[in-house]
Amino acid sequence: MKIGVSIGYKKLDAFEKSFGEYNVQHIQIGGIPGNIEGIRKELSEKIKALKSQNPNIEISLHAYNKLNLAEEVDEVRMLWIELAKKNIYLARDIGAKFVNFHAGYGVDAGRRVQHEKCINNLIPVFKELVEVGSECNVEIHIENVYPEQRNSDFCKLGDRVSDFKKIFDIKSEFLKLCYDYGHGNLDEQGIDILRSFNNRLGSIHAHDNDQLADIHWPIGQEVGTIDWENEIQYLKNIKFDGVFILESYIDDQVKSLEFLHRKGF
Repeated sequence: MKIGVSIGYKKLDAFEKSFGEYNVQHIQIGGIPGNIEGIRKELSEKIKALKSQNPNIEISLHAYNKLNLAEEVDEVRMLWIELAKKNIYLARDIGAKFVNFHAGYGVDAGRRVQHEKCINNLIPVFKELVEVGSECNVEIHIENVYPEQRNSDFCKLGDRVSDFKKIFDIKSEFLKLCYDYGHGNLDEQGIDILRSFNNRLGSIHAHDNDQLADIHWPIGQEVGTIDWENEIQYLKNIKFDGVFILESYIDDQVKSLEFLHRKGF
């Protein structure tokens, strides 16, 4: 298992100062905007400088988080798909191993029939993105999210086991799960996504919360409700060899790294 941190692309310059004394093996670059071409040169230069000091560090991208790959209007969905592909091409060009995506959302999808329609819209999209990813040698990771209030008109997709059952009917080594522990902790059934699909697990987002809000607290502290020692042992038991990405503010990531150091990582 590799240890990683999540950093917005604008703050990549702070990596060495913040994490240089720790054995961080992976950086997930977040804050990727919709206008990818507007940051391509800047990002490439930042990564070149970063790798000059850390030549073996692994890179991934967190795609623009407002992407809606399940958009109901065909013409609009095609635009989102093109943007998703641009994220994959960017990953290829900067040598990133994978791109992490949120599946999207549905309007009036709190109703089961509409939710199913939105999920069914996703399947051909993921097949298309996986094909592009395989051509670029870039994995596609799909992140679980937490559910909206029951009977809400708005619904995030990827908030339940049945969503991932359909997604992972796509058999490809380039399509994997990013299990977000914080999101899973906001739903008592959330952990079932990890337990059900650990054979497709590619990456972890590690942060904690009070089971009420998506706070992104550090792990292994006196705050939060996740039993990290138990979960780390679980990941060892399943021989997870992907990346364990700390996803919070830089100071909190340092606290999490200190906890992991105490536990022998």
